[in-house]
Amino acid sequence: MRGALTAFILLTLAASSGGAADYRLTEESATALAVEKNLALASSRVLLESKRIVSDTAMGVFVPGLTANGGLSRANQETSVPAPGTPYHWTGTLGITASVAVSAASIQGVRTARLDYQAGRISLEEAQNAITLQVRKSFYQLILLENQLTVSKASIATAEQTLEQVRTDYANGRVQRLTVRQAELSLQSARLLLQRQMVQYDNALASFKNVLGIAPTAAVELDGSLEISPVSVADGVSDASVEQRVDVRGIEAQIALQRSKERASYLSLISPTLTVSASISPSFPDPFSSNNPPGSTWNDRGSVSVSLSAGSLLGFLPFVPQNVNLQMTRKTIESLEIQLQETAASARTEIESLVRSLEASSAAIDSLKASVSLAQESYDLTREAYGLGTADFLTLKSAEDDLLKARYDVLSEEYTYLSSLISLEYATGMSFRGSKE
Repeated sequence: MRGALTAFILLTLAASSGGAADYRLTEESATALAVEKNLALASSRVLLESKRIVSDTAMGVFVPGLTANGGLSRANQETSVPAPGTPYHWTGTLGITASVAVSAASIQGVRTARLDYQAGRISLEEAQNAITLQVRKSFYQLILLENQLTVSKASIATAEQTLEQVRTDYANGRVQRLTVRQAELSLQSARLLLQRQMVQYDNALASFKNVLGIAPTAAVELDGSLEISPVSVADGVSDASVEQRVDVRGIEAQIALQRSKERASYLSLISPTLTVSASISPSFPDPFSSNNPPGSTWNDRGSVSVSLSAGSLLGFLPFVPQNVNLQMTRKTIESLEIQLQETAASARTEIESLVRSLEASSAAIDSLKASVSLAQESYDLTREAYGLGTADFLTLKSAEDDLLKARYDVLSEEYTYLSSLISLEYATGMSFRGSKE
């Protein structure tokens, strides 16, 4: 008896702890979690960090190269020296050389590295925006599916009540056996619909967890609603700056980067390179003996040199690789400039389309909510008429289907409105919902 009681207590504690959600998420906390844990963004941040390292160390090309060497050699024939020195075979050498090369192309390369890092930052911002946009829409899609499940469960409860009433009426001889079968089939269809919706919800939730970078087994509870007061957006987006969109800024950054690469390639063809080097190279004859006078035991063959070398004298010939690369870079710039114009035009079209969609969706929501009220009233009256025997089961079923469809339509249209509004916020860089916490 005591063991059974202990087992019951443990099961009760396990059930109570298992019911708690691992994550209770609002729209904002879900996006923050995705930014922190999404694997694709983590990979992009690593790539950006590599660009930052290159940018921060780009000036290193102007740090002189420093080399050192040492050696020991033995001549086959003895070397004679004036008295009082002694002949020797061995000679020791040391050498230290420092050199640096500077050109206009290398200076431009530093600027190119910094522009590459700036372009990388915008690319990361663009990737982050894409992830957060996906998370926000998925967040409300899950709420839509949850609400649809609630409506479907209510529909099943109604179908079960109807079936019970039909069976009672059949037992009292008021309806035929066919009506009972129709009610049973209606209940079965409602249950199958609920199963399909649950599978759709589970798949959407699994995808949502993957984007957020959390464990598939984690329990998630969403804190949000599809209901929102329609906002006026037509006036707000008229002054929206398309130039501030992240995709537009991204292309502009790529154009600046390619122009810097073009200039670096051009300078490498025309600008000379200044090379400065200095070396110290002492040699120590007879390093193992102290018999030779100090002045005669070593000499320095070091030097200081400055040289100026011209760029490729044949670099501008059409078939020379340096010139081919230069022309390809210019074509890339030309393509990016066209892409910039296309992106800006598409952005304006997207914003105008979203504004129209929001206006239409707002009007549709009001109409659909009115339809729900009418469908509910029609269903109540039909159910009452069925109870009085003045309406058949098919009429009741039709009224129930109309009510269910009206509820689904309102939920779907509210999600469409919210989804379009979120897209417009990202398209314009503006907030139309105020604080979303």
